[in-house]
Amino acid sequence: MKTYRALMGTFLLLCISQAAFSQITVGTSGTATINYPSYSQSAGPFPWTDLGLKVGASVTPGSLTATVGGSTAFNFNTTLTNNQAFIPGTTVLDLGYNPAWSGSVSSHSNGNLNGALTYGIGPINGSIPVLNVNLATSANGNLASSLNNGTSGSANGFVSSPTYSLNGTLEAPFDLARITLSLGAAAHLNQNVTWSPTVTYGDLVWYSTSQSYSAADNPVFVAGSGGHVFDTFGNPPPSLGLTAGQTFYMNILPEVELTLPVGNGAVISVPVNLDVNGQVFGDGFNYNFPLGDLYDLSTGTNTTNIDGTWYGGQFYSLALTYDSSCPLPGVPCDSSYIGPTGTNPGDGTMGIPDNVLPPIDINAPNWPDGVTGPGTQPNGPLFPNGNCSPFNGNECFDTLTFTPTPEPDSLLLLLSGLAGAWKLFGRKRRH
Repeated sequence: MKTYRALMGTFLLLCISQAAFSQITVGTSGTATINYPSYSQSAGPFPWTDLGLKVGASVTPGSLTATVGGSTAFNFNTTLTNNQAFIPGTTVLDLGYNPAWSGSVSSHSNGNLNGALTYGIGPINGSIPVLNVNLATSANGNLASSLNNGTSGSANGFVSSPTYSLNGTLEAPFDLARITLSLGAAAHLNQNVTWSPTVTYGDLVWYSTSQSYSAADNPVFVAGSGGHVFDTFGNPPPSLGLTAGQTFYMNILPEVELTLPVGNGAVISVPVNLDVNGQVFGDGFNYNFPLGDLYDLSTGTNTTNIDGTWYGGQFYSLALTYDSSCPLPGVPCDSSYIGPTGTNPGDGTMGIPDNVLPPIDINAPNWPDGVTGPGTQPNGPLFPNGNCSPFNGNECFDTLTFTPTPEPDSLLLLLSGLAGAWKLFGRKRRH
């Protein structure tokens, strides 16, 4: 009979222990979409203020979608026994957690770049098209590693256009000016998406006379680290009005908080090679500009936070009994509590707050400006005296004619507008 009683006691203790070790899973799912405004820029001309390549770009990064998923498992690691004394400031409960996030981010960008050789020499103005291209790319990334390990990440998308060429001669009558040029230009679109999540694991702790959650119980958030949340038992609030032998509850609700700043930006760069030689009013010159990226027309980086808070579907609710019989030597009678009383931890579900999910639709602010590259610093005018000679103010030209020199790789560029000569007429030649 004694053996039978011992076995029954062991069984009941195991049942209580298994309940104490029950797992609570916090699902961490949510999706947010960020919408971005279009952005336009222009730069140039280069290499001279009165003759050079001028470009204009528009970028539409479109929308970015960030999705998080997976879950975090919380486990009650502290073994509890019947009639265990809980001492405020001394008794510590260990809640372990194991994150298993999933997530992804995706975005796309569309861009347009147009460029022309422009000139503004005195009253004579004109432009010769060089390129007009549409570009599209996308950036896609996996967030799981960053979310699980608390690290930053990035994803890139890149697309490049063919190189467009413009070769020919720009001439004024009577050989007053003759400029022969060979220009090659392309467009690159690069999109960069970055993320740097901060995940906080913890729980809300409160004391109540029923197994329920209420903001009026003034729950306190306890943050964890290194896979553990340590909850120190505290004095229940006087508002509970506990009396000897009364049952109350220490409640622990697992919580996961996410702060996820996501940056998005696009750059259209313009790699250029330019050879120019000739003479202006008898003054000869020969320039070569292996410029690399002549212009970088950037949206800058637009950073938007995607945040969320998730709670467990149930909370640990430890039934304790207020004991005024001074069960522990040296511990004040009004600071001793005995528990658990047999109520299974983990069966509290009433009043759990709703998850705070990432916003479904976010409108991002305007883009910051950003135009860089050597093309932003032209060399001044090639014709310092406009269309007239710096040596003889009566010697002027009133017409500029561009004659293209087609090459096999430039036939796509030389459309009907380049099949003949461009002419612009200004003031009549003075004598």
